[in-house]
Amino acid sequence: MNGLKSLREQRLITQEELAAASGLAVATVSRLERGKAKPSLKTIRRLAKALDVSPQGLRELLISGQTLLDMEQSTFHGL
Repeated sequence: MNGLKSLREQRLITQEELAAASGLAVATVSRLERGKAKPSLKTIRRLAKALDVSPQGLRELLISGQTLLDMEQSTFHGL
């Protein structure tokens, strides 16, 4: 599972709710979760704020392709 999707689901919110909270289109959230788009730094900041995580932590999660569970089990502590 994609890291963004994993994080969103851990927060118990829908794509629609994340889109509304971040000011992004639902289609954009969907493309990011499916790996069909690469987020800009502005998009990362918006998503991080909406998900209550650090932009750096979210960026690392997106770049690594890991799930949140993978990240928690490793030595990464940026979220």
